[in-house]
Amino acid sequence: MINVFLPQFCGRELRNYAAGESNESFVYPAHWSAEMQFYAFYNDCGGVYMGIHDAKASMKTFNLNTTKGIAELIPHFPAIGASLKGNSFSLGGYARWEYIEKDWYDATEIYKSFVHSQAKWLPQK
Repeated sequence: MINVFLPQFCGRELRNYAAGESNESFVYPAHWSAEMQFYAFYNDCGGVYMGIHDAKASMKTFNLNTTKGIAELIPHFPAIGASLKGNSFSLGGYARWEYIEKDWYDATEIYKSFVHSQAKWLPQK
């Protein structure tokens, strides 16, 4: 059994999600699709946090595919001016994978730490 935490709205937990087949895409940042840049996959033995720590909150999409107990998450980063000759592109941020001991709450703590220490979109204190 694999449970999945999706970054929709304030967070959405799908229990035993990978048991069936699913292909979904999520756009970040978008209030109807993905409001955060991370996912979590877990069961009773622990799990994994998978996040993109992009302090500038650049546009990206996540494709989530599940089948027969296997979940696959594929991030895509559209390049600005991708069709222009000689264009170069640097990804904003970095990917972070981390073991979590329990569930979605542990994952949110990792993302919260990133947001409060690096995010450029928060108001100045």
